[in-house]
Amino acid sequence: MEQPTPPVAAPEGDVIEFDELCLRQSPPLWLWVGVSRQTHQVLAVALGDRTDGTLARAWAQVPTGYQSRLVSTDHWGAYARLVPEGQHRPCDKGSGLTSIVESLNTKWRQHQVASAPVGGGAPLVQGPPADSGGPVRALRAVGGRAQPPERPTLAAPSGRGPGSNAVKPIAV
Repeated sequence: MEQPTPPVAAPEGDVIEFDELCLRQSPPLWLWVGVSRQTHQVLAVALGDRTDGTLARAWAQVPTGYQSRLVSTDHWGAYARLVPEGQHRPCDKGSGLTSIVESLNTKWRQHQVASAPVGGGAPLVQGPPADSGGPVRALRAVGGRAQPPERPTLAAPSGRGPGSNAVKPIAV
């Protein structure tokens, strides 16, 4: 049985920012988050798929004092179907109207450890492929234990004379 949402007074003029974050592509796992723009407090969170039902679970957690506030979201259709019409403010990426929740998503994305879940399986979040051109910062799950990625190598002058283009790899 779910506990009732505690009454929390929303600051005057506060807005709820809602967004969803993909944690895993297969099988799909999404994190839905609602945040107060003024206090930066997380008001609601739900894990599940990217459907109206998961958003409804998150919306049910929004404290009653906030449920009549404006809600800034991206243009994902679930928001328009669930958030009351007079409250919903869909906004374009880069508008700054969901910057608080987007910054939380960025922090969570950067700080997630890509370790295998209990009982094995794929990591919740996987880093970019090693050939993506950038450093792989995520840990790789190996045998149920998180292991750091292989150490990259850098090219250093080989010392074969002035103007030599020959290089030898060095470990970093």
